Amino acid sequence: RSRQRLSVAEDDAPVVDPTRGTLVAVAFPVLATALAILWLALEGTGELEGLALPLAALALVSALAERISIQLGPRSWYSPTTPVVVLAALLGGPLAGAAVALAGQAGVTDTVWRRRTAGAGLGALQGIAAGIVGLAGATTPARAVGLAAGAMVAAVAVNSVGRWLILLERRASPLRAVWARGALVDVVEAVITIPILASLLLVAPQSEILVVSVLGALLTGLAIAQRMRETTIAALETE
Repeated sequence: RSRQRLSVAEDDAPVVDPTRGTLVAVAFPVLATALAILWLALEGTGELEGLALPLAALALVSALAERISIQLGPRSWYSPTTPVVVLAALLGGPLAGAAVALAGQAGVTDTVWRRRTAGAGLGALQGIAAGIVGLAGATTPARAVGLAAGAMVAAVAVNSVGRWLILLERRASPLRAVWARGALVDVVEAVITIPILASLLLVAPQSEILVVSVLGALLTGLAIAQRMRETTIAALETE
């Protein structure tokens, strides 16, 4: 999840030095900021016109997604933030994807600053990559599926490279196994969410708010299911 959004926590080393990870924690946000500024200078904010309300709603949904944490291992967990970022990027372009990714990380306060800034920067890079893919627009069901798939592939690729760099700097062990587990979760997430994103893309021209509402309802259901599972486990342990 990044606190990486994604997705999967970036280090599973038995012992983690809190001083590790400074390079990626700084480099990811700096690169994302530079790309956003470059895009703004070249293309302006045309894709964002008329999307202020739905993007604000998606920012709230992204923050909700970051609060959903499904444990995958001793130091690994998943949060469904990436699909929200990808949807924002498909609707509003690279800048929208980056902004929603940053909004999702803004409410995270229970991790060290390196994890937060690395997650925010990597999420913004995912949003930019997915937004560039989504500029083609979706006019037919087949095209919507293709755009959703392309955007998710771009987001997964960025996340996979970023995770590798994070694991490398933090000296996670075994590096390949930890990276492969995160990549597998990303692929499964992409397969599950592509048809959902494609459907929402087709509905968006009629009502962006309906799209956000549907996505918010899905995440709320996931959050409730997670909470019920945690409560049940706690009750069983007490018994």
